[in-house]
Amino acid sequence: MMNHFLKHILLLCLFSSNAVSAELPVQGEPLKKIYRDTYLEGMYVELYQTGKSTDSFSFICNMGQALPDTKKEGWYENKTIPGLSLELRARLVKESSDNIYSTSGFVVVTKNREILKTFKPLGEYINGEWDGDFFNSWSRNGTKIEAFDGISGKDGYVSFDLLEGMGFYYKSRYDKPRFFLSNCRRIKKKGLPIYKFRFTDK
Repeated sequence: MMNHFLKHILLLCLFSSNAVSAELPVQGEPLKKIYRDTYLEGMYVELYQTGKSTDSFSFICNMGQALPDTKKEGWYENKTIPGLSLELRARLVKESSDNIYSTSGFVVVTKNREILKTFKPLGEYINGEWDGDFFNSWSRNGTKIEAFDGISGKDGYVSFDLLEGMGFYYKSRYDKPRFFLSNCRRIKKKGLPIYKFRFTDK
């Protein structure tokens, strides 16, 4: 999983110093065939639809307040918050240059199905313009699932284990847990479009 994260960071570093005005997809809008970002003057990086499709997974977890356990150092108890959920909504599958696949889409926090927060993909705003990836991404086949809000998860980070069905939501990557995730489960999504990155001067 760390290799997958590092590959995203390397891709961002490859075009972050000069990239401006990336198109950030909007939750609820139809997918575009191509998402384009300036790479260098006269060069672009594109995330394009290949015409192929495959199956993958969305995820949903119940969220509760993570309260430190006074009897066990480093342990937390779950104080249920009715109707609060974390959702990883799969919209597409990305294929890297070395034929590794990851699921991409939107990471949202909802309360009674109303979206309260949407995670940003790996990247950051520079001078008011987005510089980074187009979608959030997570493991397609692993049992440990991670998602980051912004570059290095500085605005939020979630990690949960499907075998245990539990995990945590952190306000930022290295903070103490803010919310307890429970009843984490996956939802199969069939026929998601496959996208790849390419560089172009057109």
